[in-house]
Formats: sequence, C-alpha cells, structure tokens
Amino acid sequence: MVFAALVLFVLLCFVAVTYNVGSLVHKRISLQNAADASSLSGATWEAKGLNLIASLNQGIVSMFGIMTGYLVVTGVSAFVMPALSSQMIQCAPDVLITLYTIAGEMAKLEKKIVGVTPYLVDAEALRIANANSPRAVVLPYPFIPGDPHKKASNLGLHVRKGKLKEVVKKIVDKALEILPRPVREALDREPLKSFVKDPFYKAIETTAGSFDFDEKGAMSFEETKVVMFERGKLGAGYDDYSEFMSKAKKGKVKITKGSESLVYAREIFTLDPRSCKEKSVRSDEVKMGRSPLQGMWSPPNPVSADLNSGNTPKEQDYVIKGRWDQEGPCLGKVFKREEWGFLRFRAEVKEKKKVSQDVVESPPFPMFLEDDFTERQWLAIVAWDTRESATSPIFPAIFKASNFWGSAAVSQARPRSGSTKDGELLWNTDWEARLMPFSAHEALSEHLGRASSRFKALTEKLILH
Repeated sequence: MVFAALVLFVLLCFVAVTYNVGSLVHKRISLQNAADASSLSGATWEAKGLNLIASLNQGIVSMFGIMTGYLVVTGVSAFVMPALSSQMIQCAPDVLITLYTIAGEMAKLEKKIVGVTPYLVDAEALRIANANSPRAVVLPYPFIPGDPHKKASNLGLHVRKGKLKEVVKKIVDKALEILPRPVREALDREPLKSFVKDPFYKAIETTAGSFDFDEKGAMSFEETKVVMFERGKLGAGYDDYSEFMSKAKKGKVKITKGSESLVYAREIFTLDPRSCKEKSVRSDEVKMGRSPLQGMWSPPNPVSADLNSGNTPKEQDYVIKGRWDQEGPCLGKVFKREEWGFLRFRAEVKEKKKVSQDVVESPPFPMFLEDDFTERQWLAIVAWDTRESATSPIFPAIFKASNFWGSAAVSQARPRSGSTKDGELLWNTDWEARLMPFSAHEALSEHLGRASSRFKALTEKLILH
C-alpha cells in the first residue's frame, strides 16, 4: 500500500514536471514568435522607407537627366539649327528652374521619410509585440529615433545624400542600358572605350559642370545670353561697352570666344587738288571679330590693334594721316585722313543665374547607402515575461524556480536587398525584411553598461537554437 502510494506520487511528479516544462516551453516559443514578429515588423517599415526613397531617387535622377539632356540638345542645335538653339536658350531658365524645383520637392520628401521612419519602426515593433504577448516587457534596440551617424544607439536609416558626379554617372549608366547587350560590351572594350564611352562620360560631366550648388542648397547654372551696346546720345553706348570690357578683363564676365562682334564707323577725307580743301570721299562701317581658336581680332586696323594689345579701344579719334608730298599749293598739307568712331558691340556671355533660395532647402541629390549599411542597419528585440510565465501551473511552490529568468527571448532582423550593395545608389525597390542571427550582444551590453562577455552569455542562453 505504501509502495503503491509512493509510485503514484512519483508518477504525479513526472506528470507535473512534464506539464510544467511543456507549458513553459510553449510560452517561451510564443514569446520568441512575438519577438520575431516584432523585429520583422520594425525591419519591414525600414524596408518600406528604403523602397520609397529608391522610388524618389529615380524621380530625382530623371529630373537631372532631363536637365542635362536639355543642355546637350541646346548645345548641339547651336551648330545644326541656330534658331531652335536661340529659343531653347531663352526658355532654359524657366525649364531648368521648374525641373530643379520638382527634384527639390522629391528631396524634401526623402528627408521627411528618413526622419519619420524610426518612429514608425518603434511604434510598429511595440504594437506587434503587445498584440502577440501583452504581458511582455519589450526592449527594441536601437530605440531612440535620431541620426545614426551621430550616435550608434540612435535608430534611423543609414543613408547619405549623394554627390553631383555620382548622379551624373548614374544618368549615363541608365542611358547606356537601353543599348543592346553586345553594344554595351563593345563599349567596355578598347578602342571604343577610349574613343567613345570615356569622351561621352567627360562631355556629360562637363555639361553637368554648368550647375553649381552652395551649402544652403541654392542652385546656380550658367546661362548664355546676348549683350549688345550701341552708340547713343552723349556716348552712352560706348560707356556701357567700356565698363563691360573692364569687367571681362577682371574675370567677372565670361565671354564666349568667337561670339564677339565690334563695329566702328570709318570716314575717309582727302584734299581737292585744285582748291586744297578737305572733302569726304568714303564713309562705311568696319566689322571686326575675334577668332575662337587664336583669340585674335581681325581685320587689321587701329581698333583691332588696340584690342590685340589687350586695351579697350577708344570711342573715336582714330586718325590716320597722310601728307601731300607733290609740288603745288597742297604741298605739306594732310591729303588723307581717316576718322573712326564706336558704333555697336555684340557678344554672347555666360553668367551664373541663381535659383531662389525658397525653392529648396539643400541640394536635391538622391540618397546612397552608407558604406557600413549591412553592418549597422538592424533592429534587435529583447522580450521578458516575468510574471505568469515564471510560475508553474502545477505545484507552483515546488517548481517556482524552474524558470529563474522568467520567459525571455531575443530576435534580430534587418532590411535586405538582393541588388543594392553598401555605398551604392538606392535605386531598386526590392527591399524586404529578413530575420538574422542575433549579433547585438556587444552593442546592447555597451548600451546597458554591463560586461560584454556576461551579457553575451546571457543572450546566448535565451536564443532558441
């Protein structure tokens, strides 16, 4: 009888242990699932933010591509269809400012997405954890929204704003993708690489160099316009021309070589051999221009000689004299005289035109991944349920210490793309969340002020292998 009672008690203990352990493992698995769901949901919002930025990046690059194409077509049409080029030059400020403004609005949205994403990550991670395990205490890490480049424990997207040359390279690469594959491969090999592809890259970079950006984000671009000074009352036209040439010498005005045209009036006087009185025999206009290759003014005359010497020509009083050397009443008198006077000047100049500061807050360049993105872009979840799950369902007094740490779990997830590598432009919208091995021991232990080895050992015990 006693033996039977003892056997029954032992059987009851086995049943109790089995039930208690099963119950605790079940709660532990449920908590682990809650931690996994929480980290995945947070990383999913990070992936959504990166996908949105990638979409906006495509829009920004497209705007810069259209701007670059507009300038290239304008330059080419100057040689083929000058009338069209003139119209495009006139429309350039409005077109470029409009496109730049659109790119600026897209860049503003990207900045807002970078700012709001960590709050969405925190909110979603905590919501999912609470929905799956209402009694658990959940600690996401990183948790405090902020710039992750300033503090390692800040939660944010590890992205950076690109540079103009990076944008130009992406524009060219995307343009080349429309070519058949054999053609692209041929362009990557010599001699086509040196004679076609590299010069094409250089030409695009030169065109993009027409744009300039200050640190506050205002864009300036080189606008080509025609200036003209014409002789007016009291010599006003010449005064403006003289001031303009003074600025050009100081480098404040950039004149397109070969576009200058200077016209002077020339009047020739001679003597009437019978009366020895001076009379005008010819009056005409002399047009001078400068060679774009040699930079020399021609045809040869007193005015062009002054210009080739680096001087600003005078308004008038260019007089060429010749004396009468034949016997007679006119001997020794000036028999020939030329007078020169400024008429008009025309040239094409390039000047920086600044977009209003109200258009953008900073240069609207697309976002790139940081070089350490894979290493630092993750979300860790540590969850504890130390109340009911710490108590055994059967014989709680006996099995009270069977779960000393209570029910606890850790999880870690990160956004991942199969096509975008660290340091590259965010372009493809294939970002998704994936669980990853828990590797946040060092960061968590440093943040919590504990010894790394001790906390690492603790978290390893919590991981369900």
